Amino acid sequence: MQRSTGMARRRVVTLELENLVAAASNASAAGRGEEAVGAALAVVALLERTGPLPALLRVLEEVDATPDLPGAARV
Repeated sequence: MQRSTGMARRRVVTLELENLVAAASNASAAGRGEEAVGAALAVVALLERTGPLPALLRVLEEVDATPDLPGAARV
């Protein structure tokens, strides 16, 4: 029982991750810097311990390239 619960939870996290990556990308493309940063930080929270780190870096690089990104939002 516990194993199936863990698998179900993993599916939910995977779907949320895909949504957050899409949200960061869409906000970045639309020049909505604060929204892009918020979504990217949520991606960081999900991937910082489990990876994949290249996917995390791609999201962060895309958000960093957002036009008019507030200076305080840049790392």
